[in-house]
Amino acid sequence: MTYVRNCRLIRIKKSISEFYSSYPNAELAGYAVKLLETIDQNPELNILYGKMAIWTSAIVAVIARLNFLLDRNSDNYMPIRLISSHFGTNLFTVTNKTSLIQESCGISMLDSRFTKPEILKLVELAMHPAEGDDLVDIENFDKELKYKEELVRRKMREQNADRHILRPLNQLNLFD
Repeated sequence: MTYVRNCRLIRIKKSISEFYSSYPNAELAGYAVKLLETIDQNPELNILYGKMAIWTSAIVAVIARLNFLLDRNSDNYMPIRLISSHFGTNLFTVTNKTSLIQESCGISMLDSRFTKPEILKLVELAMHPAEGDDLVDIENFDKELKYKEELVRRKMREQNADRHILRPLNQLNLFD
């Protein structure tokens, strides 16, 4: 069983590498492999069951979701439809497997294990109130979070932070 598992993991890693070889950010391939290893360690998920293409496309989709690549305004927009067609899988099945992976592995948005550091830094800057601001009102937290998430996305698009941060983060002026 271990031999079969190892062979399957190697084949999925190879598929992930092949997918990301045509994608401009190799860092995402590392996150995808790390997610595969996390899935393999999770007793709720068994990588031996199901089609490898579905596992691979769902892993890529989770990484895309966490790094805001499913956002149409992202410079490197990567819809789940593109991912599923690349691997020849059903869109609905991939979406379901993506949700299952996130739920079973306890992965939420901005999970530092699978999200690029520049995104985490931008969100951190957006989430901390400026000097003199009031603390976050718990009742309006969801609204504020969505608003600040949109600000981060807008600034990322404007400053092309998805590819590289060209200036130090303290010069980003997120709230101009």
